[in-house]
Amino acid sequence: MKQEHALAVGVYLFANALTFLNGSLQSQKINAVSEMYNDIPYPPITDEYIEAERAHYSQSSTPLRLVRPLMLQTINSKLFQGLGSLEGGFSGLVAGGGTGTATCFLAEQLGNFDGGKVTYLDFSKASLKIAEKRAQIRILSDSLADNGGMTVMVYAKSGRTGLYQLQDMLKIINDNITNRQQEIENTRKLLNSFTSPVRAARFDRVGKDFPVRKSSPEVDGELYDRYCHKQDKPFTTSEFFKMVKGAGLYTVDRFGTNRLESDYLSIKDDHVRKIFSELEKENRAEAEELFFGVQNEHSYFLSKKENSQVPISEKNLDVIPVVFDAEAESLFEQIGVKSRGMRDGERTVAKIQLKRGNKLQSIHLILSKYSAFITQLFGENLSIKEMYQQFQERFETVKLKEFFLHFEDLYNGLSKAEVVYLKKPS
Repeated sequence: MKQEHALAVGVYLFANALTFLNGSLQSQKINAVSEMYNDIPYPPITDEYIEAERAHYSQSSTPLRLVRPLMLQTINSKLFQGLGSLEGGFSGLVAGGGTGTATCFLAEQLGNFDGGKVTYLDFSKASLKIAEKRAQIRILSDSLADNGGMTVMVYAKSGRTGLYQLQDMLKIINDNITNRQQEIENTRKLLNSFTSPVRAARFDRVGKDFPVRKSSPEVDGELYDRYCHKQDKPFTTSEFFKMVKGAGLYTVDRFGTNRLESDYLSIKDDHVRKIFSELEKENRAEAEELFFGVQNEHSYFLSKKENSQVPISEKNLDVIPVVFDAEAESLFEQIGVKSRGMRDGERTVAKIQLKRGNKLQSIHLILSKYSAFITQLFGENLSIKEMYQQFQERFETVKLKEFFLHFEDLYNGLSKAEVVYLKKPS
């Protein structure tokens, strides 16, 4: 059956590109940033990595690297209520495209569809050359997106406070130095001068494990972008939301590891956790940024439509939960183990490990004695109403309102971890 409308959009904006929307970049700062990225393209991509990509794609059509927020099913869920279709084409604009990771990942997903186009935009010629090399592997064609939604990332202020102390310190140390390699060496010596990991972490919790002692294109590029950036513009949560509203857009949902690292469910005190749970979405996001202090960025889906994502509601039981994470089975097994033996009426927060590639991420879920059975119904292409019907065959005394409470607890946590999303029936 044909879906209601075509996916026609996807703008992936990085901090420096977004600053144009805010009107705060002056011409001299544009030149400084452009020159920086011409000398040191970012994110760093070496010729060896490009050859590894070439070898991979000579034998496989599957992505070598997964960019989870830019998976088409994720975009479909967050911006088109799961009803989007690729019939008629997909067009995406990658503003601040850097060395091409986002552009190429979008393009390679469109390989089996006609009319899909992605446009790359960046003011660094060196980054463009690298992106072109990588795009040649996957035959990228360009076109301009005309409407729709965005994924956007801008730097957060609170979690990067110590990092900006380092940047200010290096502006003093590197004053009047025009050789970028000398700036990098000064930066490396400064970072290596810290006598303990604790002191280093005080300044930069995100980069505390960064291998600054060795020099390589990857390390030097990351080091320069983090510590010697010429236009690193951070935003508080409230500043970010104000900017979004000023642009006539709506925030849909957060994405990325920061969301899991600053989740109010991980707060140990029940009373404080309850206070957080009762806050409005924007106020809660602001409180989480301040409470945890580790948020490196604000990563959000934005839309021109107020209701681009299917809402979860007891009045909206015809929608279908869809599992789209290959690691979900292992996650559901852990939920079964954690919820085993729980008593009637008990709801508790459990910490569960989710494997993503070679890394483990911690997610926090509210579990009950029914959690294991409910997760068994995920992925069966059942509506919430149909899930309840099967649930009631086993738990006859549980009313719909109570079932929905337990379902919502699970769904909210799994949705934060980008494991499950809701879609309307076709």
